[in-house]
Amino acid sequence: VETGNMLCMVNLSSGPVRGRNYTEAINHAMRTRITPGSTFKLASTMALLEIGGATLNTRVPIASAEESVGSRTIRDAHTLRDDDGKQITNPTLLEGFAHSSNIYYAKAIFDRWKENPSIYTSYLDGLLFNSHIGLEEFGAKKGVVPPPDSKTWKRNGGKNWVLPQMPYGYIVEIPPI
Repeated sequence: VETGNMLCMVNLSSGPVRGRNYTEAINHAMRTRITPGSTFKLASTMALLEIGGATLNTRVPIASAEESVGSRTIRDAHTLRDDDGKQITNPTLLEGFAHSSNIYYAKAIFDRWKENPSIYTSYLDGLLFNSHIGLEEFGAKKGVVPPPDSKTWKRNGGKNWVLPQMPYGYIVEIPPI
């Protein structure tokens, strides 16, 4: 913090003697795009709250740990339950986030933006996921949040296939940094 210098984790290849002569092979933190998975739910939460008209109390009906959204079957790792073990069938956004529910996010985003998914993807673009972060000279890649008119959407079956997966971090690819 005092210097402004940054440390990054890198992959190192070792020289002829293990533990000596390390050289950088590739800095995956900057050069490798990955699907962020559930960490992306924060960006989707922001979209729901800032442009989607949702509040922390906005509810989405969930009947089981596996549901169809668009033309996808979305799964949660577990059935949502409250502290007493009772199934939560109509969770709020706060509960959906706390339980990291893929179904909640798939339904909430799909229902709001299925008619115009570019509103959602443009919002994400405004968060600079498709931009460089100023480290290009070190090989940093920019993220990829494909817009609805992209080859990714066409190749993967359009909005009914792609849009339900994006809110919980699939289809998008972002370098960890």
